[in-house]
Amino acid sequence: MMIFEFDGKDLKITSEFEHDASLTVEEDSFVKAVLNMLKDYTDINQLFLIKKSNDYTTLAVKSKVLERGHDLIRFKLTPRTMWAAVWITPETREQYFDSELFSSQKNKNQLHWKSKLNSPEDVSKLKDVLLSALEDIKRVEKL
Repeated sequence: MMIFEFDGKDLKITSEFEHDASLTVEEDSFVKAVLNMLKDYTDINQLFLIKKSNDYTTLAVKSKVLERGHDLIRFKLTPRTMWAAVWITPETREQYFDSELFSSQKNKNQLHWKSKLNSPEDVSKLKDVLLSALEDIKRVEKL
């Protein structure tokens, strides 16, 4: 698990275990952009990075009932490929079904929908979806 510390200006990511997900330069920029975007809406101390797959890294929300937390956004960013998969809530599924934002997501029955990115900063396009997912997680967890 990777831990975040934010002093209002600078973000510091520290590792709790040796085998934690290592981030590419692009992923580091992406995570910082996500956290800066979410810091006014949630306590970022409730967020952590976890490597649940060899194919991507997950930014998750701590849970009282789920040991590995709630997946908020999965991502892979390298110089050759950039994408993020966001948890789409049932309330927002219909709204984004035909959205260009998720045109690379073929199976719209999945919980996480993939969005192609051109740069780490493209995550700003996903802000509304992330905030909706975060609110749903808070409702479930009663945070």
